[in-house]
Amino acid sequence: MQGRSGKALVDLVRARNPDVNRIIGAFVAAYNSAYRNSSGACWDVSPEEWYRFAFLGDRVLNLIISQALFTRQETVLNKGRMTKALSCIVSNEALDAFLARNGILVDPLVPASVDIQKKRMRRITGTAFEALIGALYCELGLDDVAFFITSLFAGEICLFDTIANARGDLQEYFNQQKKPSPDYSRIKRSGSDHEPAFTCHVTLHDGRVFTGTGLTKKESQQAAARAALDVIKKEKD
Repeated sequence: MQGRSGKALVDLVRARNPDVNRIIGAFVAAYNSAYRNSSGACWDVSPEEWYRFAFLGDRVLNLIISQALFTRQETVLNKGRMTKALSCIVSNEALDAFLARNGILVDPLVPASVDIQKKRMRRITGTAFEALIGALYCELGLDDVAFFITSLFAGEICLFDTIANARGDLQEYFNQQKKPSPDYSRIKRSGSDHEPAFTCHVTLHDGRVFTGTGLTKKESQQAAARAALDVIKKEKD
């Protein structure tokens, strides 16, 4: 894809706050015009080629997000945390939720020839986005696509909860200190059956107690552990 339409697409992809719906429209128009001599509203590509693009796009997306997580400045993530973060960002379910949350419409990316029954599956949304990434990679190269993806997912990359497993971190800390494990036995439930609330008190080996609340027992335990970790971090600083 060259000429004015190709340059317009590059400019959209290189924007700091990319408008994905405009990118999708520009891509479909440019691709159909360049390779199919068509002005159709949907991407004019065979199902086989579409899935090939999706295969490539999935690998490109994983690579770029993995690199962004690896080079994160806020907190260095270990292998386990990077694996969890990657899944939370690029799984089909995560992509579907992200696209819906941001009002990104992928219908123009789904060729009319793709099985109509598959269009009704949630996974088709993530697959369509992956196919776009694969095609953009082929047309524009890695640098432009990496800029686009890291800009688009900057919030997810930066805001990933690095202490989502606070209970595990607290346990690891006391294991390293060769001290007794925290006790989470004191959990209370309140509220109605429809809107329950759980309160957890975690007791450390030195007798200090920290409290956390959540919609589930697990959330309350994580909140209590996070409160304990916050104090321990302050004491170490």
